Amino acid sequence: MILVRNKEQMFKSKYTYLACFDKDGTLVVDSGYVHNLKDFQWHNNGLDLLKIAAQQKAAIVVITNQSGISKKIFTKKQSVLFAKLLIKRAKEESIHIKLIVICPHSQELNHMVCECRKPLPGMYLKIKSFSWAKDLKSVMIGNTETDKKFAINCGIEYLDVNKSESQKLLAEWGNS
Repeated sequence: MILVRNKEQMFKSKYTYLACFDKDGTLVVDSGYVHNLKDFQWHNNGLDLLKIAAQQKAAIVVITNQSGISKKIFTKKQSVLFAKLLIKRAKEESIHIKLIVICPHSQELNHMVCECRKPLPGMYLKIKSFSWAKDLKSVMIGNTETDKKFAINCGIEYLDVNKSESQKLLAEWGNS
């Protein structure tokens, strides 16, 4: 498991809830193994949902499977650089991502059950082990069946980035 922290957000602890976002296909357009900095492109719905979460003072984290690292399609360093770019681009939109958690494993390649790979809850459990997150109510925003199963396995609500009602639900959810 790889943690990319936003050092500016490290000690901030006044949050209303924990908003967990998938990366590829949710926050950024998924062109397949997204890792090149030049390929960064916001997924419009994801950016809109990020803005709602930021306005509500949510602790925003990104939880992403990146099997391309194990498959040697790209390196851990490239993945971390892309994560840092995501934090930077979000900041340009006045959105502060607190943490990005990356699972670099490939179950097909490693022939193992990785506890940190979605849909298993390992990355979420790691986040909830931090004092700033442990008591926060959580929601997962994603775009795949894996993201939905991850939310179920974590016992948290799931919102689909591609469903029009997700913006309204997140706005209502953050105020409940």
